[in-house]
Amino acid sequence: MTPLALHNQHVQRLRRLIGRRESRLGEGCVVVEGAKVLAEAVDAGAAIDAVFVTAGAADEPVLARLAPGVTVHVVADDVLGRVSDTKTPQPLCAIVRRSPDALEALEPGLRSGGFAIVAFDLRDPGNAGTLLRSAEAAGAVGVVLAGKSVDVTSPKVVRSSAGALFHVPVVGGVSLDVVIASFVGWGVRVWAAVVRSEVSVDHDRADLLGPTAFVFGNEAHGLGADELVMIERHLAIPMAGRTESLNVSMSATIVAFEAARQRRRQSIG
Repeated sequence: MTPLALHNQHVQRLRRLIGRRESRLGEGCVVVEGAKVLAEAVDAGAAIDAVFVTAGAADEPVLARLAPGVTVHVVADDVLGRVSDTKTPQPLCAIVRRSPDALEALEPGLRSGGFAIVAFDLRDPGNAGTLLRSAEAAGAVGVVLAGKSVDVTSPKVVRSSAGALFHVPVVGGVSLDVVIASFVGWGVRVWAAVVRSEVSVDHDRADLLGPTAFVFGNEAHGLGADELVMIERHLAIPMAGRTESLNVSMSATIVAFEAARQRRRQSIG
């Protein structure tokens, strides 16, 4: 079989999905890159629409795990490099079906005592992906990318999430006031992550048990006055050095694992 060239219709569809948010949303798909992330999608039971590989990657073990009927396209060696948005493209990528998660998907887990991570106006895809990885690893019931946050279907977000996107609900395209109102209605305690102040509580001294949500702000400005006025509880990470604040995904990681630690301690007795 002759490898597919750049002008092939299937390759052009892949190119559109990588480059256009409207195409991804219209088809309900994301593009994953690399055998590891594809394996995570398979493990999560996601529907694999099509796979593209170079001849050298045609024997990747994950391909044997695909459901019957999934089309595997062998492409010319230079094709994935020309359609990808990375400098060092993987020799394998796939189109994976992913339906948007609704905010209501988080309600059962929160009402059962879980915690959620909310990011407001998060702009950097790498931060978003790292935040998803940390939230999933810590056992969060879901992540909300509120306000003008980065598109969760962005290939850069999918790539940096290392497959976590397929294991934890991720809600996008919702305003922060709707998120907070819904959480409060479900009996969730909402905490705003802030720089340490007279009214903040240190994250390792706060009671983070029960239905809880943590809200983190934009990378450059954090949460503004308009957002903080909606959130009664303020949480801070104490720091001994001169640094004023941490990277948002690092802060979310610290808080998420403290919430997880408290739940483990509670379950032990």
